[in-house]
Amino acid sequence: MSNAPVPEEILEGDVDGPWAYAADGALMLGLSGSSSCPSVPTAMETTGAGVLTVTLESGFAVFCTADLQLVVHELQVDQIPDQVVLMSDGTATSLDVALD
Repeated sequence: MSNAPVPEEILEGDVDGPWAYAADGALMLGLSGSSSCPSVPTAMETTGAGVLTVTLESGFAVFCTADLQLVVHELQVDQIPDQVVLMSDGTATSLDVALD
């Protein structure tokens, strides 16, 4: 997780996520969920030209709070993709990557 600043373009949109943006050669992934067991990236795979698929799993706490908090993950990638596909519980969500 990261405390990296969030670009203004992101803040003007859906702050709670999900969203993805590139900053300083890293891919920043914003997700919202329970603060006690947030979703975490567990696998990354390039699945097409400019497409990175990120598998998410929910936090591993026994009990999760029913609050909604933003968590930003900093992912180290060899190349910034144009699109990120989030896979969570068999559901795919496609995100365009905003450039800083």
